Amino acid sequence: MMLLASLFDGPTILVFLGMALVTTLLVRSSAKRSMKSRSRDVLGEAREELTLRDQAASNLIQKMEVRLHDYGREIEGRMEARLDLLDQLIIDADREIIRLQTALAETYRKSSSTSGSHEQCDLSAEQHQMLHHLADAGYSAGEIANLIQASVAEISAMLNSRDNNSNAAA
Repeated sequence: MMLLASLFDGPTILVFLGMALVTTLLVRSSAKRSMKSRSRDVLGEAREELTLRDQAASNLIQKMEVRLHDYGREIEGRMEARLDLLDQLIIDADREIIRLQTALAETYRKSSSTSGSHEQCDLSAEQHQMLHHLADAGYSAGEIANLIQASVAEISAMLNSRDNNSNAAA
């Protein structure tokens, strides 16, 4: 016993008590972790994670749908602006057509009033030039007569004389 008493003097007992305390704490924390892992619901955790990922994907899809809708509205606005511009251009072109038809009619009236009768109408230089351009473009005598506002017979005669002159020159 003495031997035992000599082994356990003050500082040695303190070291042994410290080691026993540390060992107890380590065993206790290990047991707690073991109990925690046994009571853990792995399937529930996996379901939670899948639910979170599904929600994240749904949120992303919703954001993309909003962006797509906004982009569609922007494109629709651009198209409307271009269509409005085209409509304005068509209106301007129609006005120009009416102006040119009025100028053509005015030219016809001036030329018919100077020549005296409608049937014996000589065409102005502009109308004569227009007649040749329209004939070269493939317009018929009736269409040219309508555009220049002259008689079909007069236009046909001019076209025939023109064809005869070109055939004679060839």
